[in-house]
Amino acid sequence: MDKMERDCIDTAEKTKPASPLRKHINEEAANSPICGATDVLRQKQTDAPEVKQVSVRRFATFDLFSRKRLLTQDPSDTSDDQWVEYRSVFFPEYSALLRDNMGPIRVNEVLNSFDNTALQRVSLLLYITHCFAFIISLLLQCCPSLQHPAPGQTDRQTDRQTDRQTDRQTDRQTDRQTDRQTDRQTDRQTDRQTDRQTDRQTDRQTDRRAWTRQTVIGAVRQTGSVWPSEEVMAHYCLQKGHMFKGAVCELGGGMTCLAGLMVAICADVKEVLLSDGNEKSIQNVRKLAERNRQTGKFGSTQVSSRVVRWDCESDISALEGHFDIVILFLDQYRASLVDAIRRLLKPNGTALVFAPLRGETLRLFCQLAQQAGLCASQHQQYDAQVWDVHLKMLTEGKDAYDENIHYPLLITLTKGPQPVIHTQ
Repeated sequence: MDKMERDCIDTAEKTKPASPLRKHINEEAANSPICGATDVLRQKQTDAPEVKQVSVRRFATFDLFSRKRLLTQDPSDTSDDQWVEYRSVFFPEYSALLRDNMGPIRVNEVLNSFDNTALQRVSLLLYITHCFAFIISLLLQCCPSLQHPAPGQTDRQTDRQTDRQTDRQTDRQTDRQTDRQTDRQTDRQTDRQTDRQTDRQTDRQTDRRAWTRQTVIGAVRQTGSVWPSEEVMAHYCLQKGHMFKGAVCELGGGMTCLAGLMVAICADVKEVLLSDGNEKSIQNVRKLAERNRQTGKFGSTQVSSRVVRWDCESDISALEGHFDIVILFLDQYRASLVDAIRRLLKPNGTALVFAPLRGETLRLFCQLAQQAGLCASQHQQYDAQVWDVHLKMLTEGKDAYDENIHYPLLITLTKGPQPVIHTQ
């Protein structure tokens, strides 16, 4: 799942909990033979094998997990992948293996995904033009009379040339007039659209700021780092491991699905599905699941992974009514997400949603959930350790910590007509 507006990446090698503050960003603009947008993208690559941070606010962690880099056992492995053991600080008997570093953002992969139809058409047009010119040159060589027309043809050719020039001039004038009219109409439409957008700006300001950073945030997520809110959700799953049963699904788990992995490791459940809407994320999650399975961390729990897109009917219908518990970190309050949660849950199932306020985002999500027939309960103090860090950062880390976007609240969703309940 594409998680929205996350504010930091901590990938420094440590064997103890990372500090909640990070102060340095290392960036290096790479040389590029391509101009325009390519140059901008290439400047996002860093000089280190890890993308350390992309953030205007640099809160990094709630200090819930320690991280220990593992040495590569296979000397023939020359990939950028480096494995890290994430171990719970408060439940040290539980740990998971993650691919913490998959190298810098590969801009070529991004560029190759763009539609190159226009470039192909231009190349084809140039090729046809070249062939046509070659044929004309051959005709002139084979038929010298074409180069020296008869005297009677000169006047007709002059008339034709004059007519063509006149037609071209007329066409150019007509095109200029049409372009000016089109520009005026476009300007008027743009002004009207701008006015409408300005009128709606206040209510949607928080969410629009998040969308403007979505491309960069999405690219940085491919480095495989774990975000603070993911650690909070994974920590809560370890603390409440006894409440998990049957079939569990993590929606939008990104490149790691850390919370889903922890459920599979600590809870007595039958199966765990790790899912995300991005195929590349799921490819990485499959490798994580296989590595942890080989070390015997899952026991008898069946762990699988697949692409699940909230707005795809075939993805949701294949899993409808199958899960006792669904867990996810909320990035957007799309109606399709609410409908997917409702359909994936069994009649007595529960969804655990972790989400910061983000202005009106959380409130609107709860409204949609209620309209869909779900009961939503909001919890602020759901864990003592997380709450203590939150209170400390409010007083000591104001430059790095913003409660509105960094502190995840817990929303529990169950099927029922009850209204939204706010609890402390």
